[in-house]
Formats: sequence, structure tokens, C-alpha cells
Amino acid sequence: MSNFTPVAILLVGTGGVAYSYYSSPERVNKSISSKVNVLFKDKYGEALLRENHDQAVWQGKWNVMKASKPTHDLLKKAIEHPNYSHDAQKLHKEGCLNIYESVVMATSYFSDFQQYCAKNNRDVLGGKWIAEDPSKKAKNKKGSDWDKKLEELQKVKKQELSVGLLDLYAQLEKVKAPKDLKDEHRVALKGWCDSSGEEIYLGGEVEAFKVVKKFCTSN
Repeated sequence: MSNFTPVAILLVGTGGVAYSYYSSPERVNKSISSKVNVLFKDKYGEALLRENHDQAVWQGKWNVMKASKPTHDLLKKAIEHPNYSHDAQKLHKEGCLNIYESVVMATSYFSDFQQYCAKNNRDVLGGKWIAEDPSKKAKNKKGSDWDKKLEELQKVKKQELSVGLLDLYAQLEKVKAPKDLKDEHRVALKGWCDSSGEEIYLGGEVEAFKVVKKFCTSN
């Protein structure tokens, strides 16, 4: 007697038309397993710090970690050192490499990975990141870097934006730039940039990264 038990899977096609097909539990389980068991190094390959490179980024991550409370035991040991000595670097890198080999959905180290072991958008964009105080008066008549980005934001199509920028976009539709721009607009954009800059880097061709690059870096 066959052990094959068909599983009905309902799909909705173009126009909302529903149809179904049958698949074996084995096929379904394999599909689920491939998603559940994905490793950090595979899902976030673009963000991994190279063991013998990216030294400035490693140092920056350790500085953040030193003022925080990592979960991974090796990272905890790394920050017991008073400075980023050879031993501290070794423990930091070993801890991160260990996390890279772990399963994303079965770990308690996601925060460790994001904060201390992975490149974020701001790390990749580097020196072009706008760090200007949004409430500080511009030194020239052309306005601040934030003013320029707000004007650019007014001109793009709504569907090109990340969800987090839609509220600000709606506000800007009601003003005339640059003369009607206010500190609240600049602060809102900087806040979005700061938050987006901390997100894990997923690659230069990812649309979300392109939006961050467009509105958070100087031309």
C-alpha cells in the first residue's frame, strides 16, 4: 500500500481565480525545511564581514559592542578586554564566524549578528553619509544637504519610495521647496536615514538600498 498522501494546495491566480494542485507531504516538507534551515552566511552573504579585511568596520562594531550587552559567549569574552587587542579581535571574529554558520530562525543571536557582525547600509555608504545637523542653518543660499534631498523627494514617484518615507512625502506635497521647508521635515528625513542606515546591507541592487543611497548621501 502506498504511503503517498496528497496535500491540496490552494492558489489564487490572476483576477482572483482560485485553483488547486496536489503535492506530496515530502515535497512540502522539503520546501519548508529549505526556508527554515537557512544559515546567516547564505541569507545575508552581502553583509558578512571578511575575517582578514574590513578592519575599520570590525573596530566600529567592537566599539558598539563594548558599550552593549552581546548574547554570544565569545562576544561577551571579547569585550572583557579593555581595548581591541589581538585577543579581543580573535574572540570577536570567532564569535561572528560561529554565528554565520548558524540557522537564522533557530538562533538567539540575530541581534548580535545585526549589531556586531554584519555590515549595515551606512557602513557600505561610508563617507558620503549626510551627518549634517538638520536644525542647523545652512551656510550658503543653496540650502542644506537635507533641503536638497527633500526637494529630490518631492520630485520622485510615490511608488518608488520605501514605506517609511510615505508620510514625509505626503507632507512635502503641501509645501513649496525650498522656501517652505521646515526643521520638522529635515528631522524626519534624518530620522528615517538613521534608522535605515542601521539595517543589514542586502546588496547594491536591492531597491531599498538604492532609496537609502538616494536620500541619505551627498551627491
